[in-house]
Amino acid sequence: MENRNQYIQLKIVIVLIGLLTVISVAQAQKVENAAAQIVEEDLIITFDLMPKESIHELYQITIMAHFGNVTKEMQVKEGSLSDVRPGNRLQFVFSGEENFKNIKGEVDFSITAKMTFSPIRFISPEKNGSGKKGKPMDIKWKGGLEEDNYSIDLLRKGQLVSTIETQIEPPAHIWDIPKSTKAGSKYKFMLKSNTNPAQSIISGEFRIKRKIPLVVKVLPAAVLIGVGYILLKDSGSGSEGGDNFPNPPDLPTL
Repeated sequence: MENRNQYIQLKIVIVLIGLLTVISVAQAQKVENAAAQIVEEDLIITFDLMPKESIHELYQITIMAHFGNVTKEMQVKEGSLSDVRPGNRLQFVFSGEENFKNIKGEVDFSITAKMTFSPIRFISPEKNGSGKKGKPMDIKWKGGLEEDNYSIDLLRKGQLVSTIETQIEPPAHIWDIPKSTKAGSKYKFMLKSNTNPAQSIISGEFRIKRKIPLVVKVLPAAVLIGVGYILLKDSGSGSEGGDNFPNPPDLPTL
């Protein structure tokens, strides 16, 4: 039987993350160095998958075969196309019998990698950072998926203080710290994905300060007390060196 693989000319078409005809600028991970070879009755495709933020990201890989006006999703024989981590020389094996039966001529391939998981991490506030009551505070993070939106809770000593926002677009939010917030330490943020509830993270501890430091509020009173003390001291009675209050006038004699 004639080996039908001799009729298949393999050519790889590389696309960025997203639809085959759309380049996603926001998720510019790249599939690079793709190659294909036929080994006996199988097709082996290898490529490099570059991460966006972290090597712990996960992707759903789809490899499509295009011949004439027909497009067909390739069925993998060895290797999993789900939960794929970024890396170099990723290899997948496809059965020629299953994928190319009754096909002759040139076949093109396209590779897409859709991100399904990206760990999130806080950029701001920094650990042991601080904010002031009545002032804005930046909350920034990296990771997550483009379609995710988030909620942010304020915690103190592990207990919920308040929910700051429930529908936040990544990757940042500005929080106007309410003046009613208690000044102190051991505050944290909890960031949760509304799309994927299992995706959540807690920030490092930070402090919330008074808008006007307490020492500044106390200082004017201390100064006034000091001035009063000086006036009283200088106006005391004495026969030498002091200015005495004048004696009251004598009562008229009847």
